[in-house]
This record gives sequence, C-alpha cells and structure tokens, in this order.
Amino acid sequence: VREQCPSVNCVDVEVPPGSCCPVCRGCVDSYGVRRTSGEQFRSPEDRCQICTCTEGSVSCRREACQVRCDNPVQRPGQCCASCDGCMYQGVEYSNGAPIQN
Repeated sequence: VREQCPSVNCVDVEVPPGSCCPVCRGCVDSYGVRRTSGEQFRSPEDRCQICTCTEGSVSCRREACQVRCDNPVQRPGQCCASCDGCMYQGVEYSNGAPIQN
C-alpha cells in the first residue's frame, strides 16, 4: 500500500527516516534566516512584532502590552508604554512630581 502524502507548503522540507512523505522542517524569515518549527522571534523589521514559525510559514503579531495606569508614557525605542511616570497635557512628569497648571 502506497502512503498518501499531504501537500506541504513550505520552503524547507525533509523526509523523516522511515517515512515517504515530506514535512516542513522550519521557516525562512524575510532576511533569509532559517527558523525551526515552533520558534518565536522578534521581527527584524519591527522589534515590537513577535513572529512564530509554524508549519513552514512565519506569522507575526504586535507585542501585547498591559499598561495599568491612566497616563502611561511612551518612550522612543520601547514597544510598550510604561507607568514609571505620566504624560499630562504633552508634558512628561516623573512619579511623585507635582503637576503645574
């Protein structure tokens, strides 16, 4: 009986020992870097994107941020706003600093 192989839609395939059917070995990201199946990594284009290699393809999503304050501060180079200060009317204040009107 001949084994029926499912189609694989990936760049990097292998035929495991004892099998006749090819399987996806991993992924190749947009920079040509080989990734193993199941690997998570930051996108080289956008460090705030978390990418996953699954069955030969790469999917990315924005990093989930949990900010638990009313006026978080978004700093350059950070993916998520932080609560170690606050932003009020376009001015950044550190924790405990008086706010001038």
